[in-house]
Amino acid sequence: IYHIVGTENGCYDTISQPLIIPALPVAGFSYNSNNGLNIGAVFNFINTSVNASSFYWDFGNGNTSTAIDTSNTYFSNGEYTVSLIAIGELGCADSISQLITINTVTTEISTLIPNVISPNADGKNDVWKLEFLDLLFPNAHVEVYNEWGQLLFESDGYDIPWDGTVDSGEAVPDGTYYYIINLNDTSVPETDIFKGTILVLKSKN
Repeated sequence: IYHIVGTENGCYDTISQPLIIPALPVAGFSYNSNNGLNIGAVFNFINTSVNASSFYWDFGNGNTSTAIDTSNTYFSNGEYTVSLIAIGELGCADSISQLITINTVTTEISTLIPNVISPNADGKNDVWKLEFLDLLFPNAHVEVYNEWGQLLFESDGYDIPWDGTVDSGEAVPDGTYYYIINLNDTSVPETDIFKGTILVLKSKN
């Protein structure tokens, strides 16, 4: 930018300053989900926008966020329009929307409890996964017994899943074991406690 000033006698002076126009923001995002049957579908959203300094997310279910990367949990199946507004440093904005379809949410907790594990260190089904507990019932109490009623595993919360061992770290023999899961949630008093069997099968044959 050049600015030239002059007097009536013909004297002039000039000053120049650079004016830097930042590039316009371009909104973009991708997402991923475990896609497994659960009581809630957790979607992780990865922000791929450029030339933006602030963001506004609308997840289509009433939840919003201003984080760069974020996640959202959906508790009902259906179609949701997820929108992201990317805002540049001068206030210019760009937006993008994507439609996601969810069909993995269930209200039947009993269908989420696996009845077999194979803790043979092959990286597949090595632990008893109860992901819905971390999601909605962090105060749940979990117990696992053998056929003689001996307590093999006990946990308040389920941060560390059962891997088919006892407290000493010794692996239990292949066979059928019995669990009791107390959700400790007053919102579901009629189905607060779940009992069943779990088969431990380490053999690869």
